[in-house]
Amino acid sequence: MLIESLKQTQILNAILVNGDTASAAFDRAESYFLVNAMISNSLTFALGPRLLKPGDEDAPDSGSEDEQENEDDRGEGNGNGNGDIERGPDGLVNEHTSLLPSRTIKPANRIEKKGYLKTRNWFNSLGPKTQESIDIAWQFANAPLLGAIVGAIIGLTPALHTLFFSDSNKGGYLNASLTTAIKNIGNLFASTQIIVVGVKLSQSLLRMKRGEDSGEVSKPSLALVTFIRFFVWPL
Repeated sequence: MLIESLKQTQILNAILVNGDTASAAFDRAESYFLVNAMISNSLTFALGPRLLKPGDEDAPDSGSEDEQENEDDRGEGNGNGNGDIERGPDGLVNEHTSLLPSRTIKPANRIEKKGYLKTRNWFNSLGPKTQESIDIAWQFANAPLLGAIVGAIIGLTPALHTLFFSDSNKGGYLNASLTTAIKNIGNLFASTQIIVVGVKLSQSLLRMKRGEDSGEVSKPSLALVTFIRFFVWPL
């Protein structure tokens, strides 16, 4: 969004040298920003969980997921449970319930559980240093890095350019479906962040109304951020 705004205002044309065009310069700048964002997001996803403390904002609530699953199992077994939980023909229904029929998901769950148990036993048989090395390496197998690898493969393979980016009647069979969908999701990313921030602010306000700790905001810090964002930056 920053690059697009600078391109429209043509404010940086004065610093171009050696006959460089504004379009080419901004395309390079966009690539630099994307590479920097990919590296930053990969490190954030890999190192962030290790740096988080139990009392941080996004830390899990009290009680483990296993305990919650056990409670759900007990509720399903005795026919009782929370009044807010809906019961369906296959048991309890909540936001984690699959939309696929039970006969489809049960074999998949069995295969997933078998693979998980075998992998866990193999991992537990390794030495402590090897386990730590694998754990650190696994942290880097996150969504930003995997997405960047897929993008690099597509971008460095000329044969895939036609498949993903050409018109549908010229061999771009994935352009109208997959490529367009991904572009639309990317355009919605900034709006999605604003929605997430709004939800967190709403939750903080509800906690404050209930008399719970919703966090403290330093008034001088708030004034400084507001002054820089709405006065210094526009100037």
